[in-house]
Amino acid sequence: MAEHAEDVPRFAPQVWTLRGDLVTLQGPVRQSIGRTIRGQSDGNVVSVATTESGVVLATTRGSQYVREAYWADYRKPKTTGTMSYREAQNVTVSQYPWLQSNSVNVDKSTDVRYSSVGIWKTDFVHPQGVIEAYLDGSTKEIFREVQYKDLTGPSRVPYGPAVRNNSTDLELAVNRTYSGGPLRINLTDANGNPVNGTVEVAGNELGTTGADGVLMTVAPREQFTVSARRGLNTVSVTVRPYGVQAENATAGPSET
Repeated sequence: MAEHAEDVPRFAPQVWTLRGDLVTLQGPVRQSIGRTIRGQSDGNVVSVATTESGVVLATTRGSQYVREAYWADYRKPKTTGTMSYREAQNVTVSQYPWLQSNSVNVDKSTDVRYSSVGIWKTDFVHPQGVIEAYLDGSTKEIFREVQYKDLTGPSRVPYGPAVRNNSTDLELAVNRTYSGGPLRINLTDANGNPVNGTVEVAGNELGTTGADGVLMTVAPREQFTVSARRGLNTVSVTVRPYGVQAENATAGPSET
């Protein structure tokens, strides 16, 4: 079809117009949810946060944290607006001040193929991952964003301080994060060797830590308990996401 499309006048521009119209309905996290519903993949935990005019979805996929956000108030599809490639890129860059730091090495590129519907998409490739920012030409605001963050490797996102419990022959360490953020769960034995154990978060069994003793997921939106078991041993910690008020909890050690 792609080969024949080149022979049809104005076909390619119209394809990108249609794709632009669908931008707000698509995304990697939504695709992951769709595959799970169709039974094409195992379900990963998805964090969902909504307002009257926006939605944020987040999950982990392999060694990456994936987050997509949409703000309807910043999208005016019936007023396309006009701007040049350079202006669109400059406006987008201005909304990410930390990417302009001299200490951050960033490659950026702006896609103008959605411009017929007033959308300019800029990709930022930085040491910890990729940001896809969608700018509305009328409001000059970012109305959609997709982030991919590396969870392993030398340039991974930094982990928060760990909440630990070693009251049994197992030691459980859970790194604090924000609501919906990447949550690292590490299970080891008394000598620090990785342990493959079964993990529950907020009462829901998620899976096992595997040969490396680590399970990555996303944090709930409220204070929660993480439990890990291997054989007859179970160890738990209570974790509070950043910005969430502490609750009374008795499930084991918790952060202060």
